[in-house]
Amino acid sequence: MSDTCRVCFEEDNLNNFIIPCRCKGSQKYIHPNCLYQWQNTTIKRYIKSPERYNKFQILYCPECRTKYKYFSDNPNWNIFDKNHLKAKNSFSVNWYWAIIFFTFWCLLLAIWCKGIKPIFYIAEGGIKIGFIRVGEPVPGLHAGIILKATSAMSHGIFYKSQILITKYSASDGAMGFILNKPKKESFPEKFYIGGPVQPDSIYMLHNNPDIEECEMVSEGIYFGGKVISKSSDMKLKMFFGYSGWSPLQLDGEIRAGVWKIVGNVTSEDLFNEFS
Repeated sequence: MSDTCRVCFEEDNLNNFIIPCRCKGSQKYIHPNCLYQWQNTTIKRYIKSPERYNKFQILYCPECRTKYKYFSDNPNWNIFDKNHLKAKNSFSVNWYWAIIFFTFWCLLLAIWCKGIKPIFYIAEGGIKIGFIRVGEPVPGLHAGIILKATSAMSHGIFYKSQILITKYSASDGAMGFILNKPKKESFPEKFYIGGPVQPDSIYMLHNNPDIEECEMVSEGIYFGGKVISKSSDMKLKMFFGYSGWSPLQLDGEIRAGVWKIVGNVTSEDLFNEFS
């Protein structure tokens, strides 16, 4: 069987041809020497006047645009090929990271618009990123109210929890204590799991306004202070850890249906019902 060379147009036996690319039909076959001569001529022209010739035409077939499988033994070829591939790979890597960077910030913008705020924090192993839900201030959210976890809180430390909010500010965030999860360990005083923040620290709610440096939560309920001795009429609730939220994070969780506002709590309810 025979066919025609795409360069010299001479008819020859198929065994004398090579198939350098994916071209079909009359462009499929070429003599090796014809291809090498064309490549050598093109390389010389490119080296002499690189501004007039396209690199693509040297490495790739101008018809099917696939890279040639065969190359000439011109000593300039390997140098040119390596430099071209290096530049091409560098360009590809730069675009790769640009796409990742662009996608990352588009994702952050999208979740920000959904009321989810990314935060960066330092933890074991380096700087990490987390996400919190934020929202507009919720009317009626203040210190001294009880929040109850809804069915949306399906697991974790807040599952089926009821929390007393002891501090709240739209600009500073919120603080509170879980009231209905007593510690299983045995202590002289009854302790509760107050929340996931600083779980090894002890915090106190009481009903004595005369304790030095205590803070008022609501009428008859005070937080912290220096307790020297406990009077007979003083009531206490002790906690390991507390629950904390960054500015507007708790508002966002309430608007998302994670928490339900139960209402204000009295001193009597706090120290009797949640005991």
